[in-house]
Amino acid sequence: MNEGWMYFFGLLIFLSGLTLIFIKNLIYAAFLLALCLLSIAGFYVIYNANFLAVIQILIYAGGILILLAFGIMLTNRSPEGKVIVGHHLLFFGSLLILGMALLIYALVGSSTILPQEVHQTTGQVKEIGVRFLTQYILAFELIAFLLLVVLVGASYSGKKSHHA
Repeated sequence: MNEGWMYFFGLLIFLSGLTLIFIKNLIYAAFLLALCLLSIAGFYVIYNANFLAVIQILIYAGGILILLAFGIMLTNRSPEGKVIVGHHLLFFGSLLILGMALLIYALVGSSTILPQEVHQTTGQVKEIGVRFLTQYILAFELIAFLLLVVLVGASYSGKKSHHA
């Protein structure tokens, strides 16, 4: 049962990543990146790494794509209103992606861990949450404040005119 889902998510990751190389519309690229990141979260669910799956969805599929949306909004646009994009080094990028895919395939193929062998640890997510809000609260709040400063700075630098 799990093996079928692994192939499904693997195919989604491969196809969305491959399509990202050739697509010119940045909004569609953002959606494809979201599909790729959510498929990776599917792998985490298969291997009972629920905390990693939630982090993958919240931070990468949520946070990183929000930053990408800000990047799209703040990029230079042509007079027609379209985002200016270019595909230089497409051939070398394709070779790099193919090489990485083959390396990952070889590493996964030589792995001896199977999904049914993974043992669920109870309370893992609860323990991490408690530590975030007790032992590591200062670091947690500083990172949140830093992200807020970056967001305000990006919106300020993206304005067309600065008033002194």
